[in-house]
Amino acid sequence: MGLVFHYTTSEAAVNILRSHSLWFTDCEYLNDPTEIGYCYQLYRDAWENVQQGAGESDSLSYGLLVDQLNPYETYLNIDGGAISARARYYAFSTSLQSDNVGMWAAYARARDAAGCILVFDADELRCALETLVAQNSAKGCYADTLHGRVSYDYRETFDQLVRWIRDYCICQKQVEYQGIASLDSVMLHEELRAEHWGRLSHRAPFIKSPGFAFEQEYRFVVRATEGPWTLQDGCESGVRLCFRTGFHGMVTPYLEIAIRHETFARALREVRVAGSGERSLGRAGMERLLSHLGYKKVTVVDAGIGLR
Repeated sequence: MGLVFHYTTSEAAVNILRSHSLWFTDCEYLNDPTEIGYCYQLYRDAWENVQQGAGESDSLSYGLLVDQLNPYETYLNIDGGAISARARYYAFSTSLQSDNVGMWAAYARARDAAGCILVFDADELRCALETLVAQNSAKGCYADTLHGRVSYDYRETFDQLVRWIRDYCICQKQVEYQGIASLDSVMLHEELRAEHWGRLSHRAPFIKSPGFAFEQEYRFVVRATEGPWTLQDGCESGVRLCFRTGFHGMVTPYLEIAIRHETFARALREVRVAGSGERSLGRAGMERLLSHLGYKKVTVVDAGIGLR
């Protein structure tokens, strides 16, 4: 997969390096509040396309399908599928581009005219997260991981949703034509609806408006149940549910995922620093911090961009 780049402030970078932990924000509370609205609109457009193509106007079915449903909520099958538990999606964002001016503007210049890029080996980070989440899925807490490029292509995503909606509508009509007993029919319809919406929710964390294409985002996503995620005292690694003040002052849920130091150090390849002050001092300060914290093989480079 190669390298991915996490843009952040200098203060946040120091905290990440000290704690060797990453924050995965609940997808409904990310910095871009239009994401969920865009996802709904895209789905609505695809639904209308399918209905018009079939010569139908089925707004009632659409309303019943999406009523009180959230694309960032899903169900996670546990114990071999014997139990289904409500879960939510949490994301850690990186970029496929280094020294992206737009990203620097969003994560450094707007705050303190300084910032860092933490450069990770994507495969090493993915393996570390998968192993850690699997080890901590117990005692009422269950999770799995996803990862991939964010899609900014309206047409590609739209066409995919149209295919899924067509499949869903065909299956629904097949149930109706089979003349199944009413109770069984209701259960089958609900199963089909849950399966269909599950496909959408699995895709939703990787859908963004074309206006954000400059980010070239690559996301690591954890799908976690609402169990009591807590980091045990004295444990170097683990998962815990936390809350902070986020976008527009809202209380924002996130998962703090602490990775063992040696595993984190293996995934972290480089730190790029940028600021409006003396560049050599910024680089030297980061080098001393990494040495102090035991990151022996992580290099520090000047980001090659001036902030002001």
